[in-house]
Amino acid sequence: MLSILLLIVFVCLVITLKPRDSGVQSINLDSDRLQYRGAVEKGRFSGDGKLMLKNGDYYTGQFKNGRFEGAGQFISHEGWQYKGQFKAGAPYGQGELKKNHVTYKGDLVNGKYQESKN
Repeated sequence: MLSILLLIVFVCLVITLKPRDSGVQSINLDSDRLQYRGAVEKGRFSGDGKLMLKNGDYYTGQFKNGRFEGAGQFISHEGWQYKGQFKAGAPYGQGELKKNHVTYKGDLVNGKYQESKN
């Protein structure tokens, strides 16, 4: 009877301490230079989340396979910010860049920003 009880306690301990593969998680990486809070699937950032860098930069938005993918916003500690679409970790498609109190709206076409100043 005692061995069955010990086995049940051991199994519960393993389940509790096992790293999760899916769900919302808080993760610190690279000696706490990167902090992530958000959805994780199969060990990768996937879904909605926030990635914060030690220098003050951060990205809030959608991730897929560990990269920025979909709608999101990147805010730099240097004062500029980009809000729009991302694909494979980079700005792509429609977006808005704010820099030095000026807003630029436009599309990224072939990796180049086609802006219309407002």
